[in-house]
Amino acid sequence: MQSLKDPKSAEFREERQINNHLCGEINAKNSHGGYVGFKRFIAQADGYAIEESTLRTLTTAEPTTEEIISGLDVKLKLMKNLKREPTAQEVDSAVFEEAWKKYCPHQ
Repeated sequence: MQSLKDPKSAEFREERQINNHLCGEINAKNSHGGYVGFKRFIAQADGYAIEESTLRTLTTAEPTTEEIISGLDVKLKLMKNLKREPTAQEVDSAVFEEAWKKYCPHQ
């Protein structure tokens, strides 16, 4: 996971594999050397996403038309609920939640 400041410090818990996805929680050190707290993650062979981080697509290729439309749908839902333009962080959080529900449902 290249976006981690100190990948060797990563701690994992609650991992479970669902189809082609690995879901769980990750904790790692920040640039000050302190652990940031466990965050949910979704990973597959060609990409990953970590909650509350800059969202990385679950593929290393350019986003597909389906992914772009899905992101726009999430943004439109947020705009309707918030009655204002959502921030990029709000959109990323909502997109992560949608992906979590889709790929990492409770068993």
